Amino acid sequence: MQGNDLKDSNKTGDNNTPGSAIEIEPVSFHAGHQQPKQKSPLRFLVWLILIVIFSVLSVSGWFVYTAGQVVVRIDPEPDRITISGGIIAPKLGAYYLLLPGEYTLRAFKQCYQPFEQRVQVADERSQTL
Repeated sequence: MQGNDLKDSNKTGDNNTPGSAIEIEPVSFHAGHQQPKQKSPLRFLVWLILIVIFSVLSVSGWFVYTAGQVVVRIDPEPDRITISGGIIAPKLGAYYLLLPGEYTLRAFKQCYQPFEQRVQVADERSQTL
């Protein structure tokens, strides 16, 4: 390339000598208008799901820690047993997990009258009815 070609292509101004330094002039910086980053609704949903999972696990842990094991023994063995009067009465194996309080125990067996009795669950860790 010739010096004139350089002059035309780089728009260097008055400097006509080849190989001479090019003067660079500073330009003031103007930041472009940036829109604030929108929060993703997916991020909110993930946090909501995590909070719900943590809450359910916390309540479940509290229930298991405070509930007592209750064994129900009825002769003859009933076909079906229901326990009402509390929030829930989950059965784990041969045990029911119940919080202290009053419950209604119902037992059903074919060819027998239904059995119903009010029972009191104490603060003990294990109890047999």
